Amino acid sequence: MLGGFNTNIRYGERLYHVQTEDGGADSPSVITLLYQGGAILFSKKRSYEDQLGQPDLESQVRQLMEEQHRLMVSALKAGKLDDKIGLETAEVGSDDSTSKVAFGAAWVSDRSLDEVVIEFVASL
Repeated sequence: MLGGFNTNIRYGERLYHVQTEDGGADSPSVITLLYQGGAILFSKKRSYEDQLGQPDLESQVRQLMEEQHRLMVSALKAGKLDDKIGLETAEVGSDDSTSKVAFGAAWVSDRSLDEVVIEFVASL
């Protein structure tokens, strides 16, 4: 059983956690879980049972884990999981074109929580 990967990602106004684990020989699969606030919102599981006994199994599983983890992180950042994580989308467009944006996207900020709190306290 290989050690896993953990990544925290701020998307929109929320913090998400992506965790990828190896099930080991007893459960030969790689599972990636997407959490928010301790709840699992989405998961992806891929078996590698057909690769058991391969001489380079550990490196193959490690590569599978890295790829699956990276794809989940990329999908979240690209908005491809919005429907899975309960984010609404709204139609926003001009006269010429229409595009979908995540609800609340206009309020997204690159500022840290500390910066927001300091600004709020200073305004009191």
